[in-house]
Amino acid sequence: MSTNEYIPNNLKSQINGISEDIKSTLCELIKNDRIHFNSLNLSKHKARRIETIIITGTGNEYNIAKSAAYNIEMLTGKNTIALNSYEMMSNRATLNKSTLVIILSPEGENQPALESARRAKNQGAMLIAITDKEESEVAEFCKNRIEISNNGSVYTPCKEYLYLALLGLFIGQKTKNLPKLTVSVTLKIAQMLVGATVLSDRSKNELSKALGVISRYNNLLLCGFGADEGIADTLAQAFRRINRINANSIPLCQIDFSITAQPSCLVIAIISSGAYTDIVNHRLTQMRENGINTLIFTTENISSELCIKDSIVTVTDSIPLFNPVILAASILQTAILAYDDEKDEILSA
Repeated sequence: MSTNEYIPNNLKSQINGISEDIKSTLCELIKNDRIHFNSLNLSKHKARRIETIIITGTGNEYNIAKSAAYNIEMLTGKNTIALNSYEMMSNRATLNKSTLVIILSPEGENQPALESARRAKNQGAMLIAITDKEESEVAEFCKNRIEISNNGSVYTPCKEYLYLALLGLFIGQKTKNLPKLTVSVTLKIAQMLVGATVLSDRSKNELSKALGVISRYNNLLLCGFGADEGIADTLAQAFRRINRINANSIPLCQIDFSITAQPSCLVIAIISSGAYTDIVNHRLTQMRENGINTLIFTTENISSELCIKDSIVTVTDSIPLFNPVILAASILQTAILAYDDEKDEILSA
């Protein structure tokens, strides 16, 4: 078996296991309608002292930070920003004891992440590392850490995003920004994610239609607005890695109509929240008027809000906090379907 064949097949089994992985994560962290991060020492006093939250990472982790920052700000009531670790190393903003820095570094040996952690600690900021290596440099440097299991797969962002969402709920309850009842209901909705990421017959039919559209194009451009920019970039990497096709990402508001209005280019728009309905609708209308080939991945409720009826793939709704997990899982499934079809064509030839 060649290396090129092995990588997609390995990823295929891991992507198909997303729902089980989410289930094990939720079972580990949620008990009696409460979130338990046993490795965190974050008292109510420390949580209420937080004024700013910075989420930092590089590559995929920076994309996840961008996707999670908006929702974490809503959950905690604290100013929350995403910074690339390289920016974090050189940014001149003063950090202090009222700043919480969340370091995303699955491998735990990422030098920019380590330098970001060192800078934050030297300036007295609170630190939380999210990593899967207990004995890594980042884990040793950060006493407060959340350890995740990472299989090195392309879907890992789904799990890291989920950890960040639950961490936001955890902090939000400690800061009293969220009532206990709200947290309890949200956690019950989280536990329904497992079912939402298992494809129903209708969902499989939707993804098959999407595959029929995607297969007609040589170039994919994934886009989103706000938090969805991070999802788009991560999933563009997935298409490149699994399908070996030209897939890139760009913020929805920065699309150049003169470039994307090419017969060989398909723009895939990701919409996980109805918070930007007016902006997104305006941009989609402009794209149609300029003859841009467009495919939209969103949820049933959002598609209804946007009054979109054509070129759309809808998935089961959750709440904005968890929609990114469902949409990412469905698009990854589409990439796997595309890989299977391509492999069948090669074998039949």
